[in-house]
Amino acid sequence: MKLIELLKVINLQITLEISGLEETFINKSDIPDEWMKYEVVEILVRDNGIIVKLVKPRKAALEKLGYSFEAGM
Repeated sequence: MKLIELLKVINLQITLEISGLEETFINKSDIPDEWMKYEVVEILVRDNGIIVKLVKPRKAALEKLGYSFEAGM
């Protein structure tokens, strides 16, 4: 799931964790656009709010998506 999809159901203050660094956002509009494409790996609920752990999206190789260079499909 991407962060942008999760934010459709969360209307609270949210803390995002990327590579061990945490940053808290009061408004969704304050979250950098680049982070919206990051993948959600874990959601934690704590006394002080929701913490969402993110990782950068991986780029998929064409071979893994079923594309064959020999056949052109």
